[in-house]
Amino acid sequence: MIDPKFTWSHHLTYISAKISKSLYILNRLKSKLNSCSLLSIYFSLVYPHLTYCNIVWGNASKSLIHDLFLLQKRAIRIICKTNYLFHTDILFRNMNLLKLSDINTYFTCLFISKYLNNQLPDVCNCFLIVNNPVNANYNLRISNQFVIPPYRTTVREKFVRFHGPRLWSLLPDSVTTLTSEITFKSYMKRWLIQQI
Repeated sequence: MIDPKFTWSHHLTYISAKISKSLYILNRLKSKLNSCSLLSIYFSLVYPHLTYCNIVWGNASKSLIHDLFLLQKRAIRIICKTNYLFHTDILFRNMNLLKLSDINTYFTCLFISKYLNNQLPDVCNCFLIVNNPVNANYNLRISNQFVIPPYRTTVREKFVRFHGPRLWSLLPDSVTTLTSEITFKSYMKRWLIQQI
């Protein structure tokens, strides 16, 4: 759901309401199912809302994302059958789950990996600018292997063209040099969970 100023507030409110309903179901089933079964329900009812088009809205303002992250933390506490004050970092790590911000990093970096390995449709070729001598004459900021065009607004800064190269530059070479999509996904997820 796109709002005029690209804040994604309407979309995040919508998916928060969807996830809240799913959490009600999870909570009702908590006493009847084990954690493994609850996790399956999480992947069926909650996770798709957190991942669908996340590369577009996942870098929205911290206040909007925070409200959604609170719902995700509530879900993980229900799955692990802990109280509402239990610190969730260890739960995410033990359950091998990505936090909401890490989901955005994961999908953004996956997009860049596919871009570099020519695994995206041709229409996506204009999204990023690779650092090479052709671009040397332009007044562009360099972020590792990409150049970032000038921008004036914070909204524009959140687009994958600007946000993506910064995330990519934080990854270790052991991840960025991978060419297989399956291997990249596995290593990327492992690296993110180690950072929790």
